[in-house]
Amino acid sequence: MNRIVLLALSVTGGMGVAIAQTDSLSKELNEIVVTANIPATRLDGSNLVTVVSGSELQNLGTALDVLRQLPMISVGADGSVSVIGKGSPEILVNGRPLTDLAELTAIRSDNLAKVEVQLSPGAIFDGETRSVIRLTTSRNFIDGLSVSERAEAILRRRLSAGNHFDFNYNIGDWDLFLNTLFSYNNSLHTGRTLNRVTADGVDALIGSSQQSTSPSVRGSVKLGFNYAAVRRSFGLYWSFRPERAEYLNHGSEWIDNETPLNRSITRRSRDFPHLVSAYYEESFRKNSLFHFDGTFRSGHSCNHVTTAYADFGTDGDVTSRDFSKSTLVAAKAYLTIPLWHGNFTVGTQDSYTQSSLDFHMFNPSVESYVPSALTLARQIAAAGFASWSARFGRLSLDLGLRYQITDYLFKVNGNRDPDVSRTFSSLTPDLTLGWLFNERSQVSLTYKTVSVKPPYARLTGSLSYVGRHEVEGGNPLLRDETMNNLQLFASCRDFMLQADCAFSRDSYGFVKKLISINPLRLLLSPVNLDLTSLSVYLMWNRKIGFWSPGLTLGLYYQWLKKIGHSGEAITASPAKTRPIVSYYFNNLFSLPGGWTATVNISGSSAGDMSTNRFAASWVVVDASVSKSFLGNAVQLKLSATDILRSVDPSWSINACGVFVDKRQRADRSGISISVSYRFRPRRVNFKGTDASPEELKRL
Repeated sequence: MNRIVLLALSVTGGMGVAIAQTDSLSKELNEIVVTANIPATRLDGSNLVTVVSGSELQNLGTALDVLRQLPMISVGADGSVSVIGKGSPEILVNGRPLTDLAELTAIRSDNLAKVEVQLSPGAIFDGETRSVIRLTTSRNFIDGLSVSERAEAILRRRLSAGNHFDFNYNIGDWDLFLNTLFSYNNSLHTGRTLNRVTADGVDALIGSSQQSTSPSVRGSVKLGFNYAAVRRSFGLYWSFRPERAEYLNHGSEWIDNETPLNRSITRRSRDFPHLVSAYYEESFRKNSLFHFDGTFRSGHSCNHVTTAYADFGTDGDVTSRDFSKSTLVAAKAYLTIPLWHGNFTVGTQDSYTQSSLDFHMFNPSVESYVPSALTLARQIAAAGFASWSARFGRLSLDLGLRYQITDYLFKVNGNRDPDVSRTFSSLTPDLTLGWLFNERSQVSLTYKTVSVKPPYARLTGSLSYVGRHEVEGGNPLLRDETMNNLQLFASCRDFMLQADCAFSRDSYGFVKKLISINPLRLLLSPVNLDLTSLSVYLMWNRKIGFWSPGLTLGLYYQWLKKIGHSGEAITASPAKTRPIVSYYFNNLFSLPGGWTATVNISGSSAGDMSTNRFAASWVVVDASVSKSFLGNAVQLKLSATDILRSVDPSWSINACGVFVDKRQRADRSGISISVSYRFRPRRVNFKGTDASPEELKRL
């Protein structure tokens, strides 16, 4: 078998390897299919597909390290994952949504078979899901015990550390698994905020400075089982993820030419979420499949915030406390059957969500404009969806339709708010047409309408105290966004193109408004806005000897039409909207002695997105080197991020007569070292998905 694999590697030559590890050696020895000249990442309809198994990507360390090297994917210093131009994706591992992004560091790259990025998810997903990343792990059928352990230390301006432990026991068709995580994170941020007010006859400058640390301790435990037979499988898991965090900010604030006031802000947070997820799946004859998912989430969190002014003693302290509770019950079921050259899927997705916030302000003078309040949001949503996908020779066709009805109730201090509470429905279609010229060239066109609900944190009517002249809050009047999206995907040999035009009504962005002249006071809150955006990304990737480069060039441009319910005009910048030009140049090197190195260079120009103008970060360099020992049982990796200290997260907003200039220093430059060990690793075959991942994100 080793000789056959070596032959396959030489056939693919310099264009990458497209061979996945087989599920069973005895089942697959009778047939081996090798496709030559397929790049590491290829376009399949509107999906980007990367084969990891058998390529240099499998030596990088973890699944998160693999995602860093893929086109159209951006990974932040904190491990956050986003699809460029699409925001935060839904991430599935063997069909199971991740409830914690930290799990990506627990999946070793040499256990990863394939990564698929869906840039245009169909009707089976809710409108909040603008992209999906599917990770498929290599199967390894070994009865008995499997254990893996991973430890990591990160040194930036503060020290952070984490530890993952995974236990799996397999016997026959049954899997038992236990996953644990412990992490300590700390960061240091510095910055300055200037607010220039020119509205209602007022011309003033409000400023503040910040130097903050954010230490947090987090744990996670997940316990569950799976049963997987030939035609039937089911499973269940329970997870608990407590977190304790602090925010310590020392700085000052001032207005015009007054002497700055020394200010310190202390926030202590506690979070205790529980999640139970179960699934059942059964396949029938003629490639029919029934799948059911059920999810229950319950959690509560509390925050204690104190703002102290040294110049006024304890009389100037502003103290508040909030306690929030949330509950989600959701179910999703669908049936897939073969129909006329393709597959037809019909199903339903239903959820009940309740979120409450009990806010108390303990400073009587501040309570006059930041009042104590008990708010409650309750939503009942029921959706039906149907989709059909088929191929007719070189032509592929995908059709989808989703209908959802939602009943939303909003209460303040026990009283229903009639201006916010409402019942509404949406009908969202999607259509994709694709044409295959050959295995290296194809084109597809997608049109879809989606309805996107804002997060519950943006819908709260409560205000929070920021300083003597500033408050922040949500907006319970925010409407759901309706987006009409037209996308073009094309590939030709080593090149791929994505062009996306979106027409959004009632999207949301943040603005600062003058709400009081005497005393002078500003409010930062989200508002609805209409905008049209165009994004174009050109990608190139191939393998050249021991070097695997990938280059992505991007352009984003928007036309901001109006803001707020009254349709008042917005000035997006001092002059006109500025486009954002970006590039991502990823480099993977396979070095002698089994070493693997990466050097990634990226950058972007200053430009506008929504109501924000973001600063430029022209040359950002990250690098890593890794190696496996003891027959791949031990992996060692050393990484460096933002080597040139060039990341600039500053931004500004110019709207409603207030210009906000936020200058800050990123806590991204540093080094990290990780060591992982595994004993008889085995894939966890949990095939379930969270019944309502969109509602989980909103909570």
